[in-house]
Amino acid sequence: MKKVITFNDIDEYLICPRKYFIEFHEHEGENLRSVEDTTRFLLNIHSSVENPVLSIESFGKVLVSEPDLVVRDKNGWKIILKKSAKSFKKKYLLEAAYHGYIFSSAGYHITEVLVISDFFLKTVDWKDGVPHLFSLIQEIANIQDGHIPLPKPNNICKVCQHVPECARVLIENEDLLAIHGVNEKMKSKLAKCGILKLSDLAKFSTSCPKYLDERLVKKALSLLEGKEIILSNFEKLENGVFIDIEFHSLKHFDFLFGILENDKYTPYLCRNEGEERLVFEKLLNHLIQLDCPIYHYGPYEPTRFQELTKKWKELEAQYQKIKRNFLDLYQFISKHVALPLFTYSLKSVARHFGFVFRTQMDAPKASRYFQRWLLTQDDSYLFAVLQYNEDDTRAAKLIVDKLNLLKHQSVTL
Repeated sequence: MKKVITFNDIDEYLICPRKYFIEFHEHEGENLRSVEDTTRFLLNIHSSVENPVLSIESFGKVLVSEPDLVVRDKNGWKIILKKSAKSFKKKYLLEAAYHGYIFSSAGYHITEVLVISDFFLKTVDWKDGVPHLFSLIQEIANIQDGHIPLPKPNNICKVCQHVPECARVLIENEDLLAIHGVNEKMKSKLAKCGILKLSDLAKFSTSCPKYLDERLVKKALSLLEGKEIILSNFEKLENGVFIDIEFHSLKHFDFLFGILENDKYTPYLCRNEGEERLVFEKLLNHLIQLDCPIYHYGPYEPTRFQELTKKWKELEAQYQKIKRNFLDLYQFISKHVALPLFTYSLKSVARHFGFVFRTQMDAPKASRYFQRWLLTQDDSYLFAVLQYNEDDTRAAKLIVDKLNLLKHQSVTL
């Protein structure tokens, strides 16, 4: 039986071709025939169909279309795709082309595709996306047949569990993209200096442009030698508290402020937006009493503190007392330490140091789980979110411990 391609495959491929290959699971379209027969029967009697299913054979695969709705038009049929996004995304043109191509190839003339949400309505000429669609389907077909793509760092790497393996491949190929902070543009600049691979950086010359400095050389050596290298000296990181905030994207409020203090995790939980101010003030007062470094990873936490104090100006005085205590571990590592990784995200760095995360959750999924908990009161959803949040605080603590150990080892050498 031929392998199946759905638009979900295309969506996942667009995020990261290599991740799609690694996580690909064959789906042979079980029970496809009976569902298709129902769709064709309803279309043939000119009835609108919710969640229709049609398939065709193309590119040596079975392409399956499952749009949200198909309605009768005077000259044929309209496909309707329902979205929750606030703005139209480029990939919606591909999705329109995918469904339009399959339905038309199956004998049902598609006049237009409507993409609708609570925020916009856009009519799409699905034929405009067909050339790009065909090239993507061919690439996906090749992947399903066992052609593994090379790693290409992108934003999804920040949370992806496959980073160590992808880093290994990049390093084996001596690809300059393995260096944290190097993108295709920088890679081209380095090529003009005669630097085409990691080992070329060992030939560092002061005659090269100023962006090629000793720090970049050390980053390359860290990758080639598979170990941490200090970029610049730093003082031992003091004992402090670790914080991680979760944001509820549906209601637009911070629903969880997770704190790790003396190895004890405490969740400051807001059950609704009305509790946000009270919980935030309680947290502020606690941090004032501690008067210690507040470790976080990335700019989100201090940014949210600042925004919340603008929202509730009466809390400004409390915020000012702790403002200088925030310490961004991402910025600290980027300045002081080279790691054998191409991304210095919390997940990647913590995994490098041996931390094992208990969930495969990310921030959007945590927000969805919190909403499900609110609706169902099923504590398994809340438990998963708390695990995810606690793991991030404990991962940050492990990173601090490892940085202090690295500092100690460099001093005793």
